[in-house]
Amino acid sequence: MKKAEKLLLISVLLISGCSGTKDTGSTDTGSGPVVSEDTLSDEEKELAMIQECISDYNSGAIEERQDYYNITIPPLPIGITALPEISSLSDLTEIQDDEDLTNTAYVGYYLVNENYQVIFRIYHPTTNTFWLNGNIEFAIDPDLVPDSNPDYADTAAILDGLLDGAQDILNALYGINVSYDETSQTADGYYVFTGDGHGNTTIAQLKAYAESIYPLDYLETNYYPSAFEGDNPVYKEENGITYVYPSDDLNAAESTHYLTSKIIAVEDTENGQRNVDLLTEKFDQVLSTIYRITLVQTDSGWRLIHAY
Repeated sequence: MKKAEKLLLISVLLISGCSGTKDTGSTDTGSGPVVSEDTLSDEEKELAMIQECISDYNSGAIEERQDYYNITIPPLPIGITALPEISSLSDLTEIQDDEDLTNTAYVGYYLVNENYQVIFRIYHPTTNTFWLNGNIEFAIDPDLVPDSNPDYADTAAILDGLLDGAQDILNALYGINVSYDETSQTADGYYVFTGDGHGNTTIAQLKAYAESIYPLDYLETNYYPSAFEGDNPVYKEENGITYVYPSDDLNAAESTHYLTSKIIAVEDTENGQRNVDLLTEKFDQVLSTIYRITLVQTDSGWRLIHAY
């Protein structure tokens, strides 16, 4: 081989060697990023998840978590400003759930004070966030809540007036469970509207009833556009007659049966709202889970801030 050819071959080999992948210390083999080995036990993951949950409450991050994950997270009960930190699962009392009724991997609770329990449920131990793999519940022994506490009589009366028909009117705005003349079908599928079960037979009456329960801005944002506006609203009026396009869904959503006789605590906020913690009932049994209803003060009186 000539000297020039040898030099050319050596140069090619050197260039080929230098053009290889630079050693960056990565163990990526080209089949995707290398995931570090999961060395945490399920118990360690569960502890970390619960600690994250507690930290989010104590740092005021709950609203941010709700918005980010698009979920509803129960607020701290009235009078509770923080949750106790834990360093071990032994700080909780474990609950054995019925495996035939639930798919929880871990359930445990502790007492915040002499009345309130905090129950943590984890469905899948993971190093990811608690909020996608678990939930939290605040509870109280119903026997500790006085029946019809006179201190909350005014609030109970307000709630009684608002909750009666609250779900009915929202269903009606969707055309659910309303009455109409079945012989009056029009070419575009509407029927003559004859009532919503609460004496309302016109659009004006439906709006007045809805606005006696919910704030106008809430209704205008969430219900009125589909109910009364656009090319194909649920309701329309022609020649003084109100027509409805009834929904195929004949089953009204079952609202929670809130017990206004079992109000636990009430607080008024600086922004004109009133928070009410209370219990619910199912199959004539008072449940221990604490629920929150928020009222907002309007020029026309108290209203439910949104659907419950």
